[in-house]
Amino acid sequence: MDSAINGHITHRQQLQEHCNIFDTTNQSALDRLTQMAALICQTPIALISFLSQERQWLKSKVGINIDSTPIEHAFCTYAIRQPDIFEVENATKDVRFANNPFVVGEPQIRFYAGQPLIDANGTALGTLCVIDKQLRQLNDYQRQMLRLLAQQAVEVLSLQAQKQLSEAFFELAPQMLCIVRADGLLVRVNSEWENVLQYAAEKLIGNSIFSFIHPADIASTQGALDALNNGEAIRGFVNRYRCADGSYRSIQWNARKTDGLIFASGKDITAELNATERMRQSEERYRMVTELVSDYVYNLKIEGEHIEIEWASDNIERILGYSLKELQQPGMWQSIVHPDDQCKLTLHAQRLHQQAESCKEYRVKTKAGKWIWVRDHNRVISIASDTVGYVIGATKDITKEKEAEIALLHAKDLLEQTGKAARIGTWELDVINLHLTWSSVTCMIHEVAADFQPTLESAIAFYKEGESRQQISDAVQKAIEQGIPFDLTLELQTANQHLIWVRAIGIPEWQNGRCVRLYGAFQDIDKQKRIQLALQQQQKVLSERNRQLEQLIQLSERQNEQLKEYTYITSHNLRAAVANMLSLTDLLLSTPHDEQLLGMLHQAARRLDNVIAKMNQLLDVSLAMHQQKQPVNVLATVQENLAFLHSQYTEHVQVSLQMPTTLTILVIPAYLDSILYNLLSNAIKYSRPDTPCQITIKAYEKSEWVVIEVIDNGIGIDLQQHRDKLFRIGNRLSSQQEGKGLGLYLTMQQVEAMGGSIEVESQVGKGSVFRIYLPKT
Repeated sequence: MDSAINGHITHRQQLQEHCNIFDTTNQSALDRLTQMAALICQTPIALISFLSQERQWLKSKVGINIDSTPIEHAFCTYAIRQPDIFEVENATKDVRFANNPFVVGEPQIRFYAGQPLIDANGTALGTLCVIDKQLRQLNDYQRQMLRLLAQQAVEVLSLQAQKQLSEAFFELAPQMLCIVRADGLLVRVNSEWENVLQYAAEKLIGNSIFSFIHPADIASTQGALDALNNGEAIRGFVNRYRCADGSYRSIQWNARKTDGLIFASGKDITAELNATERMRQSEERYRMVTELVSDYVYNLKIEGEHIEIEWASDNIERILGYSLKELQQPGMWQSIVHPDDQCKLTLHAQRLHQQAESCKEYRVKTKAGKWIWVRDHNRVISIASDTVGYVIGATKDITKEKEAEIALLHAKDLLEQTGKAARIGTWELDVINLHLTWSSVTCMIHEVAADFQPTLESAIAFYKEGESRQQISDAVQKAIEQGIPFDLTLELQTANQHLIWVRAIGIPEWQNGRCVRLYGAFQDIDKQKRIQLALQQQQKVLSERNRQLEQLIQLSERQNEQLKEYTYITSHNLRAAVANMLSLTDLLLSTPHDEQLLGMLHQAARRLDNVIAKMNQLLDVSLAMHQQKQPVNVLATVQENLAFLHSQYTEHVQVSLQMPTTLTILVIPAYLDSILYNLLSNAIKYSRPDTPCQITIKAYEKSEWVVIEVIDNGIGIDLQQHRDKLFRIGNRLSSQQEGKGLGLYLTMQQVEAMGGSIEVESQVGKGSVFRIYLPKT
């Protein structure tokens, strides 16, 4: 046989025997895999075979009717040495197989492809192969499927081995193993039950465990069974079982419920319980189980200043991310401990001489780079020399617990700091013992030392004598006797005789129909209360002043009405006189008199008429609140005003409209016409003589406003000079243009009369932007 095959045959054969491969009947799970291999690769023959020193055993087969072959004739001796599929496309042309009896004779092999069956440890157990009597070649799909089927075959063999091992363990284990229903009925027991209790298995199976348990242990056993049914695991539980001869044996149980059944392992500890030393050891184990509930356990070897992890439970990789092999590297364990916590690791030569238990909390960095908190409980179990010893320990991940603790401390500190800033303290009265405690802030508000010990009587005595002291006394009594909470604003006299306002809140806590504790908050609200009292006083003063102001306003309104009537009468009389003057001057102009004198008279009359008209406009604005608003289309109104101003257009005036066609606004139409007329006429009037006049009119909605912008490229306005008086009556922006200084004043008055506002942007020589804000409704 090939030496390469011989070199691994012993180890492989041990694994094959472990899997119970040789000289056993075919199994349906493997048969399905060989059938699938034949179908996928479209070959008449498929095999799962294994090699021993003398032969090839065909564990599963399709298309061939033999159970084994001599190993020297097996193609698998070559395939098993390959890491991947071993493929022979024409066996008659291959010097290794041309004279093989299975090539020369039946089944006349021409094509062979075998995939080694490799277990998790990298050992090739056998092969899954397909064989054909014709020349052929596998495609990529068939090769991949052959690999997957081989992996599945290895898993099937592994599961079978585990099942056989479990069966053997169940029967041969030195512990009492059993499977129990949720109600305590025994489903299966192993032979150790008969050895311990002297009952045959058929006397136990089908009966309740409670039929055999000592009467005094029935309640605790029922509690353990309830815990198991609630998903808890039981470890170290001890009860007593009756033997066939009527005696009782003490059994220690570990149990867990899975898939509706309880799996338990019991140990007869009767002899141990009867021996003092064994009892101590049992109690020690119990103590370690209860005190060292851990996420992982470990064994350490200490040699001088070096620590070596010899063993750790599997959970260590789940928690830290490192495998045991990685943690066993020299210095690895110390390297993952937080630098600030290195001093907590006393596991070195000096530790060996302490012989005491150690429990430390420190931080370690996981493989993912996250710092976690652990609680490590360990003890020295043996000392080989002055510098060499061994330690066992258990470690629990307490990150969440620690984070909660840190968060609680932070919250407590924050609450205390906040309380100091807000001058809010706490207090608590033990009603049973009449013991009262104050927080530091409460002491600070009372202006007493932080270690001041108040009593209920002294605490009440701090309140101002009279109404405040009576209120707090009554409130405390009702809280204790009737369970009524209170929230009071009271006056208090501090230890330094300062009179301040405080807020006292009390909450009673009742147990068994009586108040056992009264607690609450205590706040200094002196500043707020005094501000409140001052505001109340000011409110009274303001109310009286408002009443007086309303009387003045009513008087002013009556006087204004009288003034308006007077102005109208004056205007009417002036207009009548001016009309007569105009008629007279017209008559004089038609007769031969001094033409120049008459012309001057006529011009003066015209000016007087214009002034009176402007006075009437001002009166109209003051009456705006009595006029009715109407919805108007902004675009149509702009176009109408442009048409009216068309006579002032020249070929140098360009107008651009930028607004929605459907935009409407609720206004006084005459006012909007006047506003647009004034702004547009000013834009034309104050254009630059050397530049074509360009006017852009925009309208858009902005929040609750409709905004209208008139933008020109005219001479502009010096806002530094004119901003404060821009909208004053009589103000003129240019002495070179004719005007009365009323246009912008009337525009502002009309805009404000409709609840709006106006703003302007301008630069001399570059133009102006007048922006009107009018409410939508």
